[in-house]
Amino acid sequence: MNEVVLRRKLIRLALKGQGKVSPNPMVGALVVKNGSVVGQGFHACFGGPHAEVMALREAGDKARNAALYVSLEPCSHFGKTPPCVDLIIESGIKSVWVGMTDPNPLVRGAGISRLKRSNIAVEVAEHPDFYSLNRAFIKYITQKTPWVLLKNALTLDGRINNQPEYLSGEKSLKLVHRWRDQYDAVAVGVNTVLSDNPALNVRFVKPRGRPPLRTIFDRLGLTPLDSRVFDEPGGQVIIITTSLADEEKKEELRKRGALIMSASLKNGKIDLQSALKKLAAEKQVASILLEGGPNLNAAFLRERLADELAFFYTPNLWGTEKGNPVVGVLEDVRARVFNLKSRQLGPDILVSGEIRYR
Repeated sequence: MNEVVLRRKLIRLALKGQGKVSPNPMVGALVVKNGSVVGQGFHACFGGPHAEVMALREAGDKARNAALYVSLEPCSHFGKTPPCVDLIIESGIKSVWVGMTDPNPLVRGAGISRLKRSNIAVEVAEHPDFYSLNRAFIKYITQKTPWVLLKNALTLDGRINNQPEYLSGEKSLKLVHRWRDQYDAVAVGVNTVLSDNPALNVRFVKPRGRPPLRTIFDRLGLTPLDSRVFDEPGGQVIIITTSLADEEKKEELRKRGALIMSASLKNGKIDLQSALKKLAAEKQVASILLEGGPNLNAAFLRERLADELAFFYTPNLWGTEKGNPVVGVLEDVRARVFNLKSRQLGPDILVSGEIRYR
């Protein structure tokens, strides 16, 4: 099978689990015999059967002496499910093509080694497409912190809205809400809650994944008790606050359904790095869609915690008398956006890319 076609098939399969398998990786698998696909599968939900299992189940007896193609190294340890390599060996598969080695220390290379010891031919591609597919999982499993996409809608002259009204068009809104459906958490600062009163849920598209955790960075515990996040349906509300917040107010927020997560202070502000690690460890957050204002955006950039940028430029010119700058003071931080892409979405233009720091 042509490798380009193979990669595309595996990635399309893997993406069927997007928004449903985190913090596990998205994985696709194919069983091929005599040039024909006799089984295919993908990891459909967290805790559910892995892609290889689904593909081998579909192939049945046809798996004997067939080739298995899988986007990620098969697991060799007991987790939520038994090791996939055991089933592969038992099925009679004669060769395995692996898109990339699993970065998980519990697996890394062990699955490949076991297959080879069982006289199964193994080829490992280590193709960048598969690393890109699971970049959130890779960061989560190796750095114990989430992948962060910094997203904003802004005017052509770089101003963002500070009022509860939409700046971008319908196509942009639908894409952002599709992202909300795919990310583990959507996060804002308390200033955004005070000015915009957002619901932080999925509305403009039909949800396919799990509702994102609605996360508010609120150092002083200023989130109003009548905020929309408490009254509109969606994922759990998490308020990240500090010892500076009033204890009675924290208790009132808990009664409104919020999970209060205490964070340490750094220079009088929330220690964002420790807060993100806490979200990863305690709530299994592997990815965050950051929809903050200029101060929170700048804080994430200063701490080198934002990994990716997505700006929706709208056909407006406001000047300095209206709105806010998209990013506040960065001090001595220098960053550059790589793999820059742009696309038209109705009247808007989306500019996106990965952030690298210098």
